[in-house]
Amino acid sequence: MPTLNKEDQERLDKLQADWGKKYDRFSFSSPEKLTVDDLRLLLTHFPPLQALIREIAHSGAALVESTPIAFSASSTRQDDMNAPDDTSHTADADQIEALQTELANLQTECKQLADNLQTCTQASTQLLQDNKTLQQRLAQATEDYQTLEKHYAAQEKQSQQRETELAKLHKQYQQLQQKLEQCQHALEQERSRPSTTHPAVTLLRQDSTLAKDLGLPDLPADDDLAALQQTVAVLAQSDSLKRLWDILKTRTEAHNRPATAQERELLETALAWHNHNWRSRPYSLVAPAAGSGFDFNHHQRCKPTPSGETIASLWVPGIADAGGKAFCKCLVNTK
Repeated sequence: MPTLNKEDQERLDKLQADWGKKYDRFSFSSPEKLTVDDLRLLLTHFPPLQALIREIAHSGAALVESTPIAFSASSTRQDDMNAPDDTSHTADADQIEALQTELANLQTECKQLADNLQTCTQASTQLLQDNKTLQQRLAQATEDYQTLEKHYAAQEKQSQQRETELAKLHKQYQQLQQKLEQCQHALEQERSRPSTTHPAVTLLRQDSTLAKDLGLPDLPADDDLAALQQTVAVLAQSDSLKRLWDILKTRTEAHNRPATAQERELLETALAWHNHNWRSRPYSLVAPAAGSGFDFNHHQRCKPTPSGETIASLWVPGIADAGGKAFCKCLVNTK
């Protein structure tokens, strides 16, 4: 038999001390709970327990040997002992029924739990799918936001550039406005000064078509004296005087109107320049009054009135030489 250590010996002494004590029911255990190690310690090192086990084993062998002899005589009594009574059977039936009911309830609860689990699983799957969809939408929204942010930044930059350009344009506008005011002031001052330009030159500068028809297309714009000299040199000639009258006739008939005051003044001026050179044979203007009779030798009807014997209005004055002969007949409107 192996030697015990101090701890096992102390435990064996404690168990031996409890062996002789009596309790309400016979037991190998004391109020202190036995462990497997305690049982092994008693079986291998406690002689009283070993003797008790040998005694039980011996009694069991004797019972086995005597059982065949007594079996027939005691079979009826043994059956009676093994058969449960009605009370025990009823209790067992009630217990079985209660267990079956509890089992049915548990099965119902299990089915409900299974259904709930399936529902939760489906809901969880749907939530996962929804979460995935939301993640995708969030990613798309984030991308769209970044795109919009870049677009906004570009627009902001363009807006700043436009504001800068607008500021420059506003400054240029103010400068131009200032220059315009200066020009308007200078123009008003210029207009307030007495004009030294001859009316004939002014008319020819304003009416480029008339100047071109008279052979004066390039009158100097900044030299009034030179422009006047060119005009006198041309209009003082008799053929230029005749050409001027023909031009006025064509104009008045084309516009169905009498000659304007400026046109008549130009004709009178040209006649005066001509007479200045030809003092011995001066020409004169002929201007019959309205209501006088029409004279074919001195008058010419305008195209709008091919007939009529009374002068309604004078359109272009006529020109007569020193002897009173018509150099250019009067252009009149008759009735």
